[in-house]
Amino acid sequence: MPNFKDLLMDIKQKRGWSQRLIAEKLGITENHVSRIVNGKFAPSHQLEESIALLHKAEFDIQPQTVVNPVPNIRMAPAPVYRPIPVISWARAGSADFSYGDLDGQIDETVLAETRDPNAFALILEGNSMEPQFPAGCRIIAEPNSEARNGNLVVARLSESGGVIFKKFKQTGRDGCTIRLESVNPDYSPLEYPLQSFRWIYPIVEVVVKLRR
Repeated sequence: MPNFKDLLMDIKQKRGWSQRLIAEKLGITENHVSRIVNGKFAPSHQLEESIALLHKAEFDIQPQTVVNPVPNIRMAPAPVYRPIPVISWARAGSADFSYGDLDGQIDETVLAETRDPNAFALILEGNSMEPQFPAGCRIIAEPNSEARNGNLVVARLSESGGVIFKKFKQTGRDGCTIRLESVNPDYSPLEYPLQSFRWIYPIVEVVVKLRR
């Protein structure tokens, strides 16, 4: 998987593009570009595709043969930012957890780019995803989206109620085995039968908090 921060820096340095110009090309705000470049959150899957396409158009095509190197790129639509309720890790693992009634009950929110009306955020605990995702990050989940191989996900086990944040891979015959991988090499991958989970939701943004 490419490092999207590096792709943007490549465009800035080698093409001399400003963050404002990059933002215009991607259909996002300049502040959004700055947060990605500074590693303050991971872009959504759709935005990742747009960044990769923009970089490819700039460096994989001979500039002298192209009048406008990026005229036909289908960029991501304008982002929709809204406050997302932040719940505790323990709350996400509780038997009565329901994301449908979070609004109005949660003191903390985080702005995120998502169209999922049931999106919620968790405050990351533990060090299994360090150094890329340190404890204290806010991870935004979309309950109405389906996890795909390679996605970051938050999952809840049915029996223990434990909540896990890992990289997702569906393997085995008929995709009946779920493999969850950590970033931290000190943690071995976990494998469970698909039926072991109450839910598995993809993570669409990770907001790095400098203060927990």
